[in-house]
Amino acid sequence: MSGSHGKSIRSNSVYSALRDREGQMWLGFYQLGVDFTMYSNSLFETYAYQPHLDTEGVLTRTILADGSRRLIGFRDGFCFIDEDNGTFERYYASDMRSPMVVSSILYEGKYLIGTYGGGLYVFDPERLTLSDFEPGYDDTFKNGHIFDFEIDRDGDLWICTSNGLFRHERDGNNVYYNRLNSKLPEGNIFGIFFDSTGRGWICGEKGLCLWDAESRQLVGDILPDKFIHNTRVRRICETGDGRLLFIYDKNRMFESDIEIKNFGTLTTPVPLDNKDMDMLIDKEGWMWLITTNGLYRWDGNKVFYSYNFNDGLLSQTFFHSGSDMDDDGRLWLCSSQGLVTVDIDNVTERQRPYRIAITDASVNGIDSFGKLDRTGDNSYEMRLDNGGGGESCREGVGIQLLTPRR
Repeated sequence: MSGSHGKSIRSNSVYSALRDREGQMWLGFYQLGVDFTMYSNSLFETYAYQPHLDTEGVLTRTILADGSRRLIGFRDGFCFIDEDNGTFERYYASDMRSPMVVSSILYEGKYLIGTYGGGLYVFDPERLTLSDFEPGYDDTFKNGHIFDFEIDRDGDLWICTSNGLFRHERDGNNVYYNRLNSKLPEGNIFGIFFDSTGRGWICGEKGLCLWDAESRQLVGDILPDKFIHNTRVRRICETGDGRLLFIYDKNRMFESDIEIKNFGTLTTPVPLDNKDMDMLIDKEGWMWLITTNGLYRWDGNKVFYSYNFNDGLLSQTFFHSGSDMDDDGRLWLCSSQGLVTVDIDNVTERQRPYRIAITDASVNGIDSFGKLDRTGDNSYEMRLDNGGGGESCREGVGIQLLTPRR
């Protein structure tokens, strides 16, 4: 027992203990009832690089997983890890104009790190140095918000900011877009996505704008009338069969074919009521819906999984733009209680060793658990009256099974 430890037992007066066949511990206390360890199949793991870093309980905002290298952003700086070389470097608030990291990307061998209110930094993983991006080029890179990065098929870097959109070409030329010199929507530019045709979708605070790769121009007012207009799109992804998926205002989802001819609202099997939402498509084509109120995996049709504490998650609060998929298909997610990771192959082969058991039942609002007989490991049978008036049990008799417990 340790009062300062969050996982401590409640009392040192342990009068009984049992370790059950599933490995759960049950502890009986003097006058304080019973404690037990929550079941976990350990599907998700919290990332640690000992002895330097353990992210359990630590709010993480961004992650880049590149082979043996990890760039992890926090509210108070970031750290760089190269597991093959045994390298660990940590930068704190005192090292940066703003310590809140909100975006990152690997570009031409160096990491670009976007902050909220502190502009853009460049981190050299070979020299372990931190410097400004293009010193003196634009004041946005010193004190603006840097929301997102993307690299197009020509190798040009796009930077989404609180002061418009920047295109940093490989030859050193720089182009700046705002609402005065282009079709860019007013307000913050939160993200950009390039689809398989090379077309760029720019997500602004007040709506969408498109980059035409052929004419190399920003174009507006070309989307159909019933498409998404005048609202913030949070994330765009493309599936393996060429469907474009959009998450937009109030966590609604939208889909379209690549030609923008067939489109419409996409409804999830359960409502996703949360403040913010992100999306990622894994190597098997499943959608991961990453929200501030849970984590879900969806095939886009009828198969829908939710994940919680039983799966090894310490928190149900995840962050927009805080996810990554490495070359091995491993998923990395930033949460309020640490950086969690999972092997997609393990998700596919996932099994729940705990059997589902019905613990209560009611018929027409009357407790009827005594009428419920267990006829096998996973089967039950209930005896129903005919309603007391000689009516068929198909009429006027309802069955409600309460939430099963493992």
